[in-house]
Order: sequence, then C-alpha cells, then structure tokens
Amino acid sequence: MKMILETKGLDTLSLALTKQHIVVQHNLDDDIIQHYMDMSFDTAEKYINDTLTDEVYTSDVDEFNTYQVKYKPNTVELYNLGVLVKEVDFNYTGMNLCLVLDGTEIYDEVKAYIVGKDSTSIKQGRLLMIGTSYKTRENEDFSNMKATSMATEFLFTMNESSVL
Repeated sequence: MKMILETKGLDTLSLALTKQHIVVQHNLDDDIIQHYMDMSFDTAEKYINDTLTDEVYTSDVDEFNTYQVKYKPNTVELYNLGVLVKEVDFNYTGMNLCLVLDGTEIYDEVKAYIVGKDSTSIKQGRLLMIGTSYKTRENEDFSNMKATSMATEFLFTMNESSVL
C-alpha cells in the first residue's frame, strides 16, 4: 500500500494577478509571462529547498504501519476505493510517519497533505521576480546583474520550510 503526499493550494499565483502586477492589459505577452511564472515557481522551490508541486512522493508502508517521509504533512486521510474514510492522527518516529489507528479502519490508500505554508510571501517574491524578468528581458548590463533580488530572497526565507 502506498501513501501519497500532496500539497493543497500552494501555487495560487494566477496569470491575471501577474499581469495586474506588471501592468499588462493585452494578451500579446501571455506566453512569455506564463514562462516567467513557471520559472519563478521552479526558482522558489529550489530557493526554499521545499516543494510547491501537487504530488510530492509516494511511500510504501512497512510492517509497523509507518511510512518513511521527507516532508511533514499537516493532515493524513484514509481512502477506500477512492472515497474518504476518515482523517487520522499520526506522529513521527525519526523520519517515519506513524498512523494512529484503532484497528477497525478499512482502507486501500493513505493521503497526506501539506497545508498552510506562507504562500503569500512566496507569491509576492515570485511577482517581484516575474516583474524584473519582464522589465529586463535582455540583460545587457552585466555589472548590475543579480540572480535573485534581495526582496525576493527575504520573502522566500520568510517561508518556514516543512522539510525534516
């Protein structure tokens, strides 16, 4: 049996908000703006050394009903045939997530979720990065070149990582 660890609602940055931020009212640059959005997403994940993507990993259960984990989920749910059975309590033993079960549960899938990261600071950092990329599409002055602005770095470091 596998456990699936997912994130919920961490990438809430929309094209509409991004265009509003960089003051673009036409659709001619939508492809390049979407590219900058994707780039900022990847950069944010690498910078905070954590994931913002939908599916993080799957992990097999061991004989003690524990799963080896890389991230600390907030919620663990049991599913049977794709239907939610119930949310269950859990604790940690080292790098293992241990389910607290009463023995009456019938389930074929376990889903764990990471919810409630500070997506506002990540979103703002990404908007700053996208705005800079859009404004300076060609970087001809290498003396002023910096990979990530100080404001973006600050906003990314405000995000408390859930990595064990």
